[in-house]
Amino acid sequence: MNSVDLVFKTLEAVKPANVDLSEVTVTGEGSAVGIVLIPHHDLGGLSLVAWCEAADVTLLWAGVTDLGRHDQIDLGQRAARLSGADCTEGAIRAALDREFGRPIRTRLKRTRLLRLWQLRCEVELDDRRADLFVSNVGRPPVEGGGLVDCGETSLAGPARPAGHWPVPIERWRQFGQSPPPHSGGGPGWGPT
Repeated sequence: MNSVDLVFKTLEAVKPANVDLSEVTVTGEGSAVGIVLIPHHDLGGLSLVAWCEAADVTLLWAGVTDLGRHDQIDLGQRAARLSGADCTEGAIRAALDREFGRPIRTRLKRTRLLRLWQLRCEVELDDRRADLFVSNVGRPPVEGGGLVDCGETSLAGPARPAGHWPVPIERWRQFGQSPPPHSGGGPGWGPT
């Protein structure tokens, strides 16, 4: 079984409450890398990203609204890396389980120059807080000055944020695909 299949096997077994499996998307970089985006259903593209190579899996958090280029993925914040002998089925599942339960603080923040509202998510990583820009959003329904706290959530749930910003699935599917059947093949989907 390859790394991408292990990610899907774990998703199907755990069924994180705030992940809609129909929104999980696979893309790649050539034939050596498979990339699985696991978005929070309510957070407009905030995703746990599994970057899968033949003997290496890197988990990172990123705000992804467009897959035309992978710049937003490249700017993601690394949470875990499993490599070589450490990249086993048990280790991949344990790392994913840990990330599914990782708290995500959501806020709407107003920019100073253009006065736009931005969805920002803060993920507490082991050694730092990752403040991730997800997307520009409409005006919030409540006033809060330049910052509106929308609550804490996680992929595992059950807590959900105070708002809902849809995953940009139509834009993602222009360059990525829905979850593949467990075929044991595909870009970057080499054996673990």
